[in-house]
Amino acid sequence: MNSEHGERLQLEQDYATLWEAARSGDLGARVAMARRYLESGRTARGFKWLREAAAAGSVEALLALGRELRSGARTANDFPGALKTFRTAAETGDAAGCCELAEMLFLGLGLGPGA
Repeated sequence: MNSEHGERLQLEQDYATLWEAARSGDLGARVAMARRYLESGRTARGFKWLREAAAAGSVEALLALGRELRSGARTANDFPGALKTFRTAAETGDAAGCCELAEMLFLGLGLGPGA
């Protein structure tokens, strides 16, 4: 078996293991699946996995989702959505969530008119 073939088989096995872990509720695996989908251009699936992990309480997913919504790199900017997501992360006591929320508030992003 050549090296390239062996690497491909290992990647397929790793993916299958990750997929099963994500489907069984492992939040870290769900975030990892989301990142794989987003990086490969399958944004709808990536956002689906991120939203599910965030809804299940993954702070890592909340931060990743908030950053995606704020950046607009893979979807339209959604500053109110990013602000809400960072607020949820901050409410868990997560330092990064607090920093992201503070930055959004400082810049006035997602606050709406007259805020």
